Amino acid sequence: MTTTAAAAGTRRYTGTFPADPAQVRQARAALAALLRDWPLADDAILVASELAANSVRHSSSRDGGEFTLRAEVHPGHLRIEVEDAGGPWHAGPRDDGRPHGFDVVEAIAGSRNWGVDGDARGRVAWARLAGETRVSILPPAADAARVSCSLADHPRWSAYWDKKHGLWRVAEDDPDSDLYAESRDADTVIGYITAHA
Repeated sequence: MTTTAAAAGTRRYTGTFPADPAQVRQARAALAALLRDWPLADDAILVASELAANSVRHSSSRDGGEFTLRAEVHPGHLRIEVEDAGGPWHAGPRDDGRPHGFDVVEAIAGSRNWGVDGDARGRVAWARLAGETRVSILPPAADAARVSCSLADHPRWSAYWDKKHGLWRVAEDDPDSDLYAESRDADTVIGYITAHA
């Protein structure tokens, strides 16, 4: 785990974690310490959580490997990336109509501010967030933190705040599952996840 100060106001973090669902929480906590004063820390932590969870669930790292979280904080923007061992890749939308991890990343970062680079031997999923120009799409920080903690405890679930409709959307990350819910209330979302875990 490395945190460095670089050129005029730039901070960097690198941490490598076992590809275990419980380690997503550790990665998120490490990033939170780096972003304590960044304007969109909650958005960034949720993006990092989704990227790390995707790596743990879907990459070849999940078979006893590891993932690396990197963050570079500049005065006006932040770049987050998660590197893993690659594996099979199934790009494109799923036909179940539910949001998944990269849907959450795109909802927060925007369609041109995230991507996945690499191949079956190794991939880097990344996102760029503008700290001064974008309005946060998240509900109050306390609600976002509680939902994010619930997702860490139940890694087969995804949730995001739909700004347009002002509600949480939550779904199980299983193409064969039809478990999906919407609510304006974080406690309802957490209860739904817990009840169906």
